[in-house]
Amino acid sequence: MSTRIVFSEGPSVTVNTDAEEVKTTLGKDKRSGEPFTYFEAQGGRDVYVAAERVAYVEQISSTATR
Repeated sequence: MSTRIVFSEGPSVTVNTDAEEVKTTLGKDKRSGEPFTYFEAQGGRDVYVAAERVAYVEQISSTATR
């Protein structure tokens, strides 16, 4: 499944990771002081997310159309 990460400023990115794993990984990195968390975005791009800028994460159903 994919997850949309929505930033507090409004933009979003969709990553190839389950929402629960995104939440856990962002929280772990934030607690450890890691400034960015790595994910693979849809399309295979590398994306680095600053956890303190995330407003929310949203699981995207594999059957959803956009």
